[in-house]
Formats: sequence, structure tokens, C-alpha cells
Amino acid sequence: RFLSGDDNDGYARVLEVREFEFPRDHGSHPDYRSEWWYFTGNLNGESGNRFGFELTFFRFALTPRRGDRESPWGANQAWMAHLALTDGSERRFVAAERFSRGALGLAGSTSAPFSLHLEDWSVASSGPKFSPLTLNAATDEGEIHLTLTALKDVVRNGASGVDKKGPEDGNASYYYAITRLDVTGEIRVRQHEEQVTGLAWMDREWGTSALSRDLEGW
Repeated sequence: RFLSGDDNDGYARVLEVREFEFPRDHGSHPDYRSEWWYFTGNLNGESGNRFGFELTFFRFALTPRRGDRESPWGANQAWMAHLALTDGSERRFVAAERFSRGALGLAGSTSAPFSLHLEDWSVASSGPKFSPLTLNAATDEGEIHLTLTALKDVVRNGASGVDKKGPEDGNASYYYAITRLDVTGEIRVRQHEEQVTGLAWMDREWGTSALSRDLEGW
């Protein structure tokens, strides 16, 4: 629903290579139609068990500009977050997702210091620099409380940070990644809870267009 349709008038477009500006670009870009922050990793428990996690936040603009609504509930940004956890020893997988609007403090992001949240699910810098980051997300079926510390610098994906989604002008995203982050913390999958260490990576994209009509995939 959010990525469908061709009405991109009024939104910013990815038309050329640009220099990424940090910390500003770690935060949201509401003039573009959509963006996301991916955190994914492989973890080792104290017992030797293996775990996996994924925590992703999505922002979708519903209109190019926010209207003149007096209600504090009024918003033109919708947010979604997804959590997935895998327990290798118990062969269990759990997943959950949440939706909210960018109003009343329910969901949103800042760039300096960096923070990202949807209700009580969050990613945030633990100091003045972007790294280390703290990740917190919990459901009845599982939860994570992790600290991620970057071991590498930002990598530009695609052509100098521009990832084409099709041949049309503007049908692309700005895309960078941090491909190696050290992880420490705790994970719970159902009743199985352990202290963990491991490695993770972060992907960041924002843009206005989705795939061309004759293309399929992600």
C-alpha cells in the first residue's frame, strides 16, 4: 500500500549522486516518500547456542507536505517497525510488527543525537557520537537489549550511494551501510534467555520511487 502507486509529485527525488552528511543523514528525510533503517545480526550465547535478530524501522510519507491540521493527532508520516528473532538450539522463530503515526511522540527520529523509535521499540546513540547504539524491542514472545559498536566506516552502496530501482529518472534510493558492528547484550526467544555477543550490520535507504512496473523483487 505505502510503496504502490505512481503519484510521486511533490516529493524529493533521487536524481544525482550527493555527499552524505552525518549526523544529519542518519535521521529521517520526510521530503522523500519512504525510507528504512535495517539492523540484522548473528549472535552467540553463553551456552554456545546461536541466535539471529532483525530490527527494522520504516517511514512512509502519506502526502508531500503536512497539512494545516489543528489536531495533535494529525500527521502525514506513517511508521512501521518489524522484529524477528531466531533461536538455533530450540529451532524457534518469532516475529512481530507495529504501526503508528508520526504524531504525539508515538514514532519518529532525530539525527543529533541519533534516535529512532516506535512506541517503546527504539534505536539510539548512547553518547554524542552515532556509535555505539542501543537497540531495545520486546514482545511477549521475545526481546532484545543490545549494544552495537561500529567496527568499520560507512560504505556507499550502488553507484556512489545511489541504488537504481529501474531505468527511469528518479527511480532510485540513497543507500549506505555499516557492514560490521560488534554486538553485546541480551536476547530472549520465548522462555530461552541468554547473554550474547556477535556481529551485526546496518542498511539505510531513502527515496521516492519503488521498482519499475516490469521489475519484481525487493
